[in-house]
Amino acid sequence: MRPFKQLTESIPKVGSVCHRILPDSSVSIIKLHSPETRNALSPSMMLELGEAVANSKSSPFIIVTGIPTAFCSGANITLAAAQLMSTEGGVAMNKLMTEVTNDLKYLEGISFSAIDGAAF
Repeated sequence: MRPFKQLTESIPKVGSVCHRILPDSSVSIIKLHSPETRNALSPSMMLELGEAVANSKSSPFIIVTGIPTAFCSGANITLAAAQLMSTEGGVAMNKLMTEVTNDLKYLEGISFSAIDGAAF
């Protein structure tokens, strides 16, 4: 995550990823929050998603959801374009999202998406 984080420091932070673990059940809830972009992942959200997934490794159940009216409309290309214009930035973003999705895939707990609205 470090190379990508350094490359994105000058990009505006848009949206957020909220993470909480329910105390009674240890269920981890990861919620995408960027209503103006239908929860498109901005570079800062990509980093926050990576941290949330890493912090969910001990949870028996992981729920990934977005605020209504969309689950996630992909990457926020407007903001990610600044990184995609350079080979170094594109490689770093690809590496980060590959790590995040692989981490989610190989969690010991059961993970699922709670889709409320459109999913692209």
